[in-house]
Order: sequence, then structure tokens, then C-alpha cells
Amino acid sequence: MYDFMINKKICNVPIISGCFFIINTSIIDQIGFFDERYFLYFEDWDLSRRVNSKYKNIFYPNVSIYHKYASDANYKFKSFIIYIDSAIKYFNKWGWFFDYQRKKINKK
Repeated sequence: MYDFMINKKICNVPIISGCFFIINTSIIDQIGFFDERYFLYFEDWDLSRRVNSKYKNIFYPNVSIYHKYASDANYKFKSFIIYIDSAIKYFNKWGWFFDYQRKKINKK
């Protein structure tokens, strides 16, 4: 678990899980909605990265949401292939080992 989560610190984070986030529709009008190249996996990461290029993704620890996680990619080969395909597209777009934008956000 990350230090900002343990200490319940409100902060800007580079990526927010798509299982639950709130976003102003005017931001969607500016940056666009989900990238259609992704299917099922990594589309939330990509959207939150694009949001963070102009705004902030705020981690707000005073609210909790329960998400019953059950990834098909762990149990079904076809879902695993979709996961790998989306991961390749995501890392090709944002960087594999040298993700300077994420490092910059994390430093702040």
C-alpha cells in the first residue's frame, strides 16, 4: 500500500482506477472520453493520465468505495489476451520503463 493511502493524505495521483471516479463533463469535452483502442483493460489508466495532463487526479481518502474485484484475465485465456493487448497499447503510448510524466507527478 502506498504511503499517501496509509496516511490518508489528499494528493494528486497519476492514475485512478476506473472502478470509481468522478469527473466533470467539461473536462471530458476537452480531453475526450475513453480511447477506443483499449478494450476492457487500461482505458481508465489512459483517461486519468490524459486528465492529469491538464488537471489533477485527486486521491480523497475520506470516502471509501468497495469494489468486488474479479478479473477475468486471471481465469480466462481470452480475457488474458485482451489484457496483454491493452497493456502493450498503454505502455507503447505512455512509456515502458521511462515514464517521465508519472515520475514528475509522483515527485510532487
